[in-house]
Amino acid sequence: MRYTDSDQFREYGIILARIDDRLVHGQVVAGWNRVLGAKYIVVVSDEVAGDDFRRALIENAAAPGDIVVKVFTRQDAAAEIEKGDYKDGGAILLFAAPSEVAKFVNIGGFLSVVNVGGLHQSPGKREYATALWLDDGDIEDLYNIRKMGIELFYQMVPMENARDIFALIENDNE
Repeated sequence: MRYTDSDQFREYGIILARIDDRLVHGQVVAGWNRVLGAKYIVVVSDEVAGDDFRRALIENAAAPGDIVVKVFTRQDAAAEIEKGDYKDGGAILLFAAPSEVAKFVNIGGFLSVVNVGGLHQSPGKREYATALWLDDGDIEDLYNIRKMGIELFYQMVPMENARDIFALIENDNE
């Protein structure tokens, strides 16, 4: 996949939208951004935006100095993206869960392609691939996101091939 071929990049400078429950971490900064070269990493989370300590920790300590890390509520992120603030260097958007992507799109945020990455083990979740643990709510959210016309794929790191997230889910349920 060429990330700069997406509507979300052409329209708003969003190089990658990724679901990853760890949000900003080495795999995103050193792995994905080394390949993609985004100037911005944007965490879209009402929960993190409302926690001053966690927000400051992520914005100030999570990435090298040449990458601007921001944390926004869903509403504020949608407004920032709509203004075109990320067209000058590209952005990686990070969401902690499929439900967060659905909520973001439902309030008017635009996405055309979403990478499903690390969703880790927790009670009630089943493993579908390496570091891909989903519960029934996650699966329902992923299908709802697809119904919104958004392409979804599973890929942990850029060196791996992208995989059809729904084939992983459906193969496990057969």
